[in-house]
Amino acid sequence: MQTATAETNSGLPLPRFLVPSARYLALLAIAAICAAIFPQGWPGSILALAYLIPLGYLARKPLTRRRAVAIIAAALEVTAIAIEPGPLNTTMGWLTLAYLSLSDGTLMHAIKTAAARLLASPLQIISEMAVLGKRKRRRSAKARHFTLTALLLPIAAATVFGLLLMVANPIIQEFVHDLGWPQLVSEDAHLKLLSFGLSLLVFWPVLRMKPLKVKGALEDVATPAWHQTYFQPFSVAVTLLLLNAMFLAENLLDIKYVWLDGALPLGVAHAEYVHRGSYTLIVTALLAATLMIVALRPGSRTEATAAVRWLVHGWVAQNILLVASSVKRTLAYVNDYGLTEWRLAGLIWMGLVVFGLVSIAIRILRRRGNGWLLETNLTASFMLLLACGFFSFKAFIAEWNVDRALAGMRIEPAALYADLDMDYMHELGVDALPELIRLNTTLKRYPNTNKLLGSYFQNMTVWELPIIQARRGELSRKQQRWQSWTFRNWLIERRIAPPS
Repeated sequence: MQTATAETNSGLPLPRFLVPSARYLALLAIAAICAAIFPQGWPGSILALAYLIPLGYLARKPLTRRRAVAIIAAALEVTAIAIEPGPLNTTMGWLTLAYLSLSDGTLMHAIKTAAARLLASPLQIISEMAVLGKRKRRRSAKARHFTLTALLLPIAAATVFGLLLMVANPIIQEFVHDLGWPQLVSEDAHLKLLSFGLSLLVFWPVLRMKPLKVKGALEDVATPAWHQTYFQPFSVAVTLLLLNAMFLAENLLDIKYVWLDGALPLGVAHAEYVHRGSYTLIVTALLAATLMIVALRPGSRTEATAAVRWLVHGWVAQNILLVASSVKRTLAYVNDYGLTEWRLAGLIWMGLVVFGLVSIAIRILRRRGNGWLLETNLTASFMLLLACGFFSFKAFIAEWNVDRALAGMRIEPAALYADLDMDYMHELGVDALPELIRLNTTLKRYPNTNKLLGSYFQNMTVWELPIIQARRGELSRKQQRWQSWTFRNWLIERRIAPPS
């Protein structure tokens, strides 16, 4: 006798009683994994399983070129989560799964839909359950099949009335205690329940994602009247001439004082000059790019004027030079005061800004639409964040700062001096441990020095930096629990282990 089967969207035959419940099984498995991990602190590499389950579920549909790209991106992100779970990787993992679920549209449309579905997740769950109830009532007795949703009522009833009976009868309560139930009602049980519920709300829209209706591409919208009034070719050309002149003055100053290391006026310190304008000039470049996107709207008279387009190319070139000067300023400041996560993130962001400015020039040159511009920049940002998930920024920063400190280390009459921000090295956590050990080993080569002088080395002995012991203990505690064990920390353990 053949088992009744039904065709899923992927074309794979499954037993009919599993078809409506496979999604819920996956969701419950994800929620169970999250509930087991999150109460112990930030999760470990086991969290990758919570993303691997929806990846396997969503990858069942027939392959297209977009779906193949989405599957590869999601698989890479799950690998990154397995190496090092963290806010960036977990967020990017959810976005790649959402893109896989909506891979028939553009990346911009997928992100917009995913954000809307995530915000509407509680209402979506309620509406889905209502639809399931209506479908169940419409089924005839003969056509009704067993599903796991049929177990919801008996499980809920048994749980509620079982708890009430346990409270009312001490004998039943003692019997339940002998079964080991108190372990399930430990002090972090409320955290487990919270993690379980939040994971349901977060992953439900991924497994039930439906695209939003697209009203039309950005370039298909007619030029509004206000654009024709305030962004006439003459006014935009005059604006570009003024801005080019203003930015030319700023770029000439940067060429003199940043690129050629010219002597600054009295009262202006080099550190103040290079640090003060780094991020402000990036904001200036972004506002300039936004102005050009609005002013040169596709299909407008301004966009069709050749003189305006050439002025824009000069304007973009000046903005690129402005961003390059900001990069040079930041690098000079890093060389003087050390590298931090915010400074490294600023440098990466500046690279994205340069890419955006170049894409604006290409859009104007090739007469592309704003939809192409947004999609190109979103794709570049998405790929960059995907790659960042495999890179340990904290370890890189620690190595760079220690190299800088050792390179600038000098013997002074009083003692050994090394310029290193130990307070910030402490903030980098266990990722900085290998570099701290390397620093400590190097300092041991100076046996005649008992104390390290300097703003961050007061009263620290050469033979043992206290931060090393603290970080060793933290690493050991994390790796001893399966909930917080990570592959990256395992690599750190192997790196700092004494040679056998």
